[in-house]
Amino acid sequence: MHRRTLRDTLKELIDQLPEDRIDTYIELAQMDIDDARSADLELTTSRPSFADKQWAQSMTDGERQSLINALSESYAEYMRYADRLREDAVSEDDRNPVRDRTFINRLHHALSDILVDRGLRADRLYPSSDNQHEHRVSFPNYRKDVDLAYLAEDGRLLMTLSVRSQFSSIGKNVKNNIEQFAGEAAGLHGGDPSLVVGLVLLLPTEPFPALTTGETLDEPLSYVRKHAANLAHYTGRQSVHNDRRRFERACILLTDFTGSAPQFIRSFTYQLNQRNETVQITDGLSIDTFFGDLLTELKHRNPLLSELEG
Repeated sequence: MHRRTLRDTLKELIDQLPEDRIDTYIELAQMDIDDARSADLELTTSRPSFADKQWAQSMTDGERQSLINALSESYAEYMRYADRLREDAVSEDDRNPVRDRTFINRLHHALSDILVDRGLRADRLYPSSDNQHEHRVSFPNYRKDVDLAYLAEDGRLLMTLSVRSQFSSIGKNVKNNIEQFAGEAAGLHGGDPSLVVGLVLLLPTEPFPALTTGETLDEPLSYVRKHAANLAHYTGRQSVHNDRRRFERACILLTDFTGSAPQFIRSFTYQLNQRNETVQITDGLSIDTFFGDLLTELKHRNPLLSELEG
């Protein structure tokens, strides 16, 4: 039933109740809700494992390399732009690959290719080799173009994936980023609580040149600790009754662009107040298990999804 129609119907029913019985009926309704949540929790904790399925495995070396290749190509293009900027040789036709989303769009397609290789159908994945454009989500109270979307045969939205990045002023935007991410998850789950929603957050180990105008961070890399600590509270949603602001799976793709090729970082140490601090990107926020966890949740929500059988 449509959310607005259901609310109106409930209001009409409440208006028909005797005033001296309303509290009793509310208590009975709350008991039913609690029972349903308990049953859902029991189902969540005892649900089948897909650990033996190929699509549920940890990221392979080939998948890792495909992501690195996409980021390497984008970073090289950005550095060429930065060089022209420093030499005051930027023409009207030049575009900052970060600002015009060329940089992040390559990552979109690399992520999409991995999902297709793991079994999802390219003709129902946006964007993909079959669909070059993004998909627009249209719920009654929430409309948004999502970075990646997967649809059922009947066109019903099953999964979305948001790909976000922050290349400069990183430490200053932790709070705003987390609030924005939580709001996006809440909007999508508000339209459909059963929707599988993922997040990939790309962060460099150092701010990109030519965007920072000489700015340095007071606490190098400490912003990652803040992002990880906050984002840990908004991942791992395994029930349609869990907090709608949480993602089914989120990951921090911490990347070192300073070498000959980008490198993904899981653990690092930085100095804060003359003391060494070590930060570990946990499995729950790691790209290594991201695809397997996301597709496992998709299969749990949609047991008859034939493309995730083998």
